[in-house]
Amino acid sequence: MANALTGDFDVVAEFGVLAVDRLLAAMHQTERFLHSFSARVDDNPHPTRPGTPAVIGVIDAFGDPIANQQQIGTPNPIPGPSAVSDAVAAHLGMLLNADLLLPPKVIPSHISGIAQIQVFPPTVRVPDNTGTNLSVRMNIMARFIPDKDTASLAEFIRGDLEIIAPINKVAAGHVHVIDIDFKADQAIINFTPSFSSQPLSAADLVGINLCIKNALQTAFLPSSVVLPSSITNVQLKILPQTLAVLLDMNSHPSNPASVTNVFHAGDDDFAFV
Repeated sequence: MANALTGDFDVVAEFGVLAVDRLLAAMHQTERFLHSFSARVDDNPHPTRPGTPAVIGVIDAFGDPIANQQQIGTPNPIPGPSAVSDAVAAHLGMLLNADLLLPPKVIPSHISGIAQIQVFPPTVRVPDNTGTNLSVRMNIMARFIPDKDTASLAEFIRGDLEIIAPINKVAAGHVHVIDIDFKADQAIINFTPSFSSQPLSAADLVGINLCIKNALQTAFLPSSVVLPSSITNVQLKILPQTLAVLLDMNSHPSNPASVTNVFHAGDDDFAFV
C-alpha cells in the first residue's frame, strides 16, 4: 500500500552517501576494485576492426599488471573461441563473440601509447537536485609513454577523475534481474589534474577526457545480477545525500517519483521500511 515513506513501493532501503563511500573503500581494500593496472592505449579509428577497445588492460601470467613497460605489447582483446584452450585466457572473461555486438560510434582522441595507472578508492556524491544523477570520483596517478610519432602528454600525471551519469543509465531493474550497463555516451567525464610533470594544455585535457570516455564506451561490458524470487521489481533513486533502493514484492505499477522522503537520520548508515 502506498504511503509517505515508501511511495508506490513495498520496501525502500536508504543508504547515506558516507556509508556508501565506506563500503566502496572496503571493496577497494579487498581488491574488488582495481588498485593498479597497465594498459595499451590506442584511441584511433580501425576500419578493419570496428569496436576495438580504446584501452586494453595487460597482465602477466599470474594476472598481475605488468610493471616493466617494455614488456607491454599489443594484446588481442578478441581472441576468438580458441582462447578457451589457453589455461590463462580461459579464466579472464574474454569476449569470444564480439562480432555479434554493434560497435559504438566514437570520436577518437588519437592518444596512443602505454599507460600505467594507480587508482584510489572511489567516492560518490549527489551532484544536483534532479534525483537522477550520481557522481563517482576517484583520485588516480598515471604514467604515460606515447607511441613513436604520436602526440605526447606529460609522462607523470595525478588528478581527480569524476564521472556523472543518470543512475537509470547505469543500472535498471527488470523482473528478477538488475542489468548493469554503464552508458558512457550519456556520461559527463571530467579529469582535473593536480600535478603533471609538464604543463597540460586545454587541448591535452580535452583529449584525456575523450580518451577516458571512449575507453568506458568501448571496453565496459554489461553484467546482470539475479534477484531473489521474492522480489519482482527493483529501482534505484537518488535523494539528497542518499541512495535509495526501491523494491516491490508483488507485481503492481510503481513510480520512482512517488518516493521523496529521506527517513534515515544524519548519523545513520542506512535505514529501511
